[in-house]
Formats: sequence, C-alpha cells, structure tokens
Amino acid sequence: MTIGEFDLEKAWWGKRKTTKNAWKISVKELAERNYNLDCKNPHEVEVNHRNPDELMQEYLEIAKKLEAAQNALKQELMQALGSN
Repeated sequence: MTIGEFDLEKAWWGKRKTTKNAWKISVKELAERNYNLDCKNPHEVEVNHRNPDELMQEYLEIAKKLEAAQNALKQELMQALGSN
C-alpha cells in the first residue's frame, strides 16, 4: 500500500460527524478497555427475540383477519356492481 491510497480517508477524517453508526470514545475509556477497539455500538437498539410459535400464531390470526377483510371487500364490490 502507498500513502496516496489513504487520500480519501485523510480528506474525510477532519469532517467526521457522530452518527448512529459512528461515535467517539475518550482516550480514558479506551485505556480502561485495555485499548480494545471492539466497542459495542452505544446506539444499537435492543432486539426482542420472540418465541417462533407465538409469532406464527400471531401471523395466522392476522392472515385470518386479512382474508375476512378481503372477502368483505369482494362482497361489497360485487353488490356495488350488481353481480351477486
């Protein structure tokens, strides 16, 4: 690698901004971590992993409601168009 290959990074470096995917860590905190750079994203949202059986049951209930709504809409349209 040559130093020129880092030109884009050098140009970006001074304009860095804190985002949900980029954050700053103090030197003190880094030292306390024994200079381990493997830091957990502080903006990461905790994911609630639900039981697959519960999810499937919920999906089936929603699918039934959707089918009922589709059938009701179909009946309404058929009545409106006069094709009982």
